[in-house]
Amino acid sequence: MNKLQLILATGLAAYASLCGMDNAAFDKNVEALSQRAEALQSSAEKLRRRDPDFAKWVTCQQEIFKSFEKAANFDFTYEQKRLPTTLSDWETLLSRMEKECSVFSAMPYPADFKEALNVRDFGAKGDGVSDDAPAIRKALETANTGKIRRVFIPAGRYFLKALPGDPKLCVFDLKRYKNVFIGGEKGTVLITETARGPLFRLNECDNVRISGFHKTSAKTFYTTGLITDIQAPNRIEAKIDDGCISPLDPMFKQSDGKGLIRFCSGEMNGNTPKYYGVAGSLPPFWNIRVTQKSGNTYVFEFPGKFDLEKTRRTMTGQRLIYFARDHRAVFELHDSARCRLENISLDSASGITISQRNSSATFVINFKTKAPENAKVAIATGADAFIGLGSSLGGYVADCDFRNHGDDFINIFSFVKPVVMQENNIIYLPDELSADMLAHLKRLDVIRHSKGVFYTNERYYVRSVKKVQKKQGPLYVDVKNSRPGNVKTITAPETEITLLRVELDRAPEQLVTTLPFLDINGIHVLRAYKKQKFDMVHFPDFESPGQVFANNRFADGFSRVLHIGSASLAVGNEFHNIHPLFSFLRGAAWNDFISWWGESYYPRYITYKNNRIRTLDSRIFNMADTRYNPQDRSTWAAHFFAEDNTIEFMRYAPDAGQPLFWLRGVDDIQILNNRVKADGPRGRCRILQNCRLKFDGNEIDSRFAPEEIHENVQLFK
Repeated sequence: MNKLQLILATGLAAYASLCGMDNAAFDKNVEALSQRAEALQSSAEKLRRRDPDFAKWVTCQQEIFKSFEKAANFDFTYEQKRLPTTLSDWETLLSRMEKECSVFSAMPYPADFKEALNVRDFGAKGDGVSDDAPAIRKALETANTGKIRRVFIPAGRYFLKALPGDPKLCVFDLKRYKNVFIGGEKGTVLITETARGPLFRLNECDNVRISGFHKTSAKTFYTTGLITDIQAPNRIEAKIDDGCISPLDPMFKQSDGKGLIRFCSGEMNGNTPKYYGVAGSLPPFWNIRVTQKSGNTYVFEFPGKFDLEKTRRTMTGQRLIYFARDHRAVFELHDSARCRLENISLDSASGITISQRNSSATFVINFKTKAPENAKVAIATGADAFIGLGSSLGGYVADCDFRNHGDDFINIFSFVKPVVMQENNIIYLPDELSADMLAHLKRLDVIRHSKGVFYTNERYYVRSVKKVQKKQGPLYVDVKNSRPGNVKTITAPETEITLLRVELDRAPEQLVTTLPFLDINGIHVLRAYKKQKFDMVHFPDFESPGQVFANNRFADGFSRVLHIGSASLAVGNEFHNIHPLFSFLRGAAWNDFISWWGESYYPRYITYKNNRIRTLDSRIFNMADTRYNPQDRSTWAAHFFAEDNTIEFMRYAPDAGQPLFWLRGVDDIQILNNRVKADGPRGRCRILQNCRLKFDGNEIDSRFAPEEIHENVQLFK
């Protein structure tokens, strides 16, 4: 066992041997890892003819490995306490990729299956009228249990109703499918009855491939109207456009957002849909109350208030778009591995396009979203293009064209969970980790949220983990009847709650736990409604390491790029941002999570290379909201690389005052050889505070204001 492997086996015991490493030992470790990376590439090349996308994914990993090498060199020179973590993360991703190369080499591919099950033989008609979902389900079930593992959906228009009684309106729910291939051909169109539910939901699936069709819906999920009057600080009157759905349609209140409004410019000339975004001063609003005034004129009442006179001045004559906006996705992957979506297009979905939760090595190839050509407002989906949560290994998204989305282009994040109980070095957590996650759970970061802390500078190694039963009660949080500021409790019979018992390599200082409450729903209510602060843990092993976005186009939407995981790469992409947010690329925000613990952001080793970004006024690389301790670099973000990117500001705006780079609390950020163009005066080129960075070879338009440098900034050549 070498020194690097000792980290994984003994945790902190290995730190002392790696910290203080001399030049020869460090060079030997880096050389060994580099040689393994070269061997991995050689192995992947043997698969290129059979699976070119896998070979490309591995090739992109080499860029991530180069980022690790740069990070390791920086840490060895300037921050040796962080070096063991960097080398361990590098070795862990490399080991995972070596294993995946073996798995991909052994698993079957579509070309291996000469026979296919034709859905027409199971009763599907493809006439666009008959419900073909039951027939296709029979074909899918037969493929998963029989010898013929391929399902063919020939050209035709297949009308599909959701599974009876499914609360999420899912059409095809695949559970524990393996080595099954589902494909259409040119002219295959799948038409869901509603735009609101998942088309495919994959649970605990392995090597399931879905390809070769267009997805649309029989009914749109939004309506549009021209704003005719601003009646009060929270009431807008609008005339609904001809041919649009009534805003009183039940689907709006049945949707997860209970009705969502966004705004765009008032013209319907074919250009407005292409530049969808906020046209005036109002943000989006959720949970709208709608009443009919007369004919096609409706009144929309908002939960909050706005500046009446300013809104009248800027918004009258603009358009509102009223969504049945959902959090569900067209393609949902749960606890699945090596599944692939390819050669698919869609034009109608009320929520997310692709969502992966606790799933690894997901491939999305040549996927297209775009609103129908005859749409008055070009909206293909109501939410994000790609969301990822809790992956122990990221995947490969390449050669896709995502347009007309109603929310973020990319959002990849990880878990933060409350500590339920503590017994010395044993802590108990909610049972919300998949089998794959438990198999790869090696480390935990403790977050002292009870003290108002958000950063993760307490790392522990996991000795063992298992599921146990603990008794909850008799006191419960009354989830149904509690309200903000008024949390109610009830007395009920004791119930056994399943928790994760996690043994750590040492005992954390006493944590603030959720006891006496064990049920996660009640704990959420305490946090959200009573503002109670419990200590929490973050899982650094589940941040989609190895995730690659390559040669994609993201354009024409209400969109931005949030975090893309850790040890990840965005290369060769085109981002066309037409929404004037204060921040477009938030790939470096750090020590951040939203209050209900669904999303947390602690990225490292992020690389943006050779991308083209066309944008309105925004910060491109934003770390202004980073939470950290200025005196403790272990709480800072670390290792971000932006190289050879082209950034173009499309037009001058009177309020174009945002800085290009706003960096604070970040160690080792390298911004090299980028090209930045601006049409008109801009904000400051850089605002720097508490950071160490290399900023060299960049061509930046002189229209940017001078930089602003605060305390504790170190620039490297």
